[in-house]
Amino acid sequence: MPHGLLLLPSPNYLYHIVKVKALPINHLLALPSLLTHSPCIHGGDVWFHSKDRLPIDFSSNINPLGPSPKALKALRRAARYVHLYPDPKATKLRDAIARLHNIPVSSIVVCAGVTEAIYLLAKLFIKPGDLATSVAPTYGEYEAAVLSEGGCFEYVPLSSLELPLDSLIEKSQ
Repeated sequence: MPHGLLLLPSPNYLYHIVKVKALPINHLLALPSLLTHSPCIHGGDVWFHSKDRLPIDFSSNINPLGPSPKALKALRRAARYVHLYPDPKATKLRDAIARLHNIPVSSIVVCAGVTEAIYLLAKLFIKPGDLATSVAPTYGEYEAAVLSEGGCFEYVPLSSLELPLDSLIEKSQ
């Protein structure tokens, strides 16, 4: 059986290199259904198509004007903390959101991005065999998250600018 190398982090930012037996990927996955699932593609491959120019990507919902000056200023202020893990409870952010919207802090979940939120929702609500539906085209992570929990996923085509609620409800029953 072939061997591979595994890098294990250790204190002081050093890594231990361990020789391990390579196993077929299906031995490493708890859900074999993930083997047949294609990775989600978000937007186009702007780095390939832009060559040496700074890309402007209209294939996703990224601001083509770049970050605001206020965001860059906040990033520079926060840079001195880059070596630290963030507050795992996002206490200050959750407090600010709660005050702004007059809701309890306990009802706020802060995620590292929408993809994490989608996977958390799937983990909470999808059981093996459950069916989830969404309009198409849409963000591909909805399907991936449902499949990762053993659910099934179906798309309802979006043929106009109106949400096909009747079709979504019909498929969900």
